Amino acid sequence: MAEGTKSDATKKVAEWWSDSQREVPGTQCVEVPGALENMNRRATGDPGIDWINHSASVLAHFKKPIKALSLGCGFGVIERVLRRGNFCQLVHGVDVAEGAMKALGKRPKQRGWMV
Repeated sequence: MAEGTKSDATKKVAEWWSDSQREVPGTQCVEVPGALENMNRRATGDPGIDWINHSASVLAHFKKPIKALSLGCGFGVIERVLRRGNFCQLVHGVDVAEGAMKALGKRPKQRGWMV
């Protein structure tokens, strides 16, 4: 595959994740029973402790990062949580799903949000 071109598989994945209508309620990983608890357990050791806030409390002992890079940001759900929580000043999201990135670009510009 040449530099800068997408394989058929990558195009299929990008097309799938670009369609916000495919986000059927209950199908996101954090909405599947037990999935969020499993992520919390893996990150914190306790299924009842939210992994994002736990990570923030651990990182609070360090200088707050100015920038964060999110690979596979999709429609920016986690990234918005990071900005609302003021975990960093700028979140730069990258995703193969061009439709998701275009949808993010249409959202009202938020301070510290780059698409």
